[in-house]
Amino acid sequence: MSASERFWDLVCDHRPHLAFLLSLLVGLGAITVLGFWLADPGSPEYVIAVVNMGIVLVAFVPIGYCIRRCLRREQYAEDSSE
Repeated sequence: MSASERFWDLVCDHRPHLAFLLSLLVGLGAITVLGFWLADPGSPEYVIAVVNMGIVLVAFVPIGYCIRRCLRREQYAEDSSE
């Protein structure tokens, strides 16, 4: 087993935790969008919402990728066993 396979085995063991984090990020993103809608452009609240959205997106992409990769590995393993 290669190091890459061991890494993804370890990551995929924590897929339920990653799914929880992803759902949390979706919720935080929704609250941030609400902040964009309620805040006036240029206000401190608006700037905080912009920074927060950047943080949410930066976290969302790798977590989403890991979940997607784990699901594809599971499908590949199921197809291989048949």
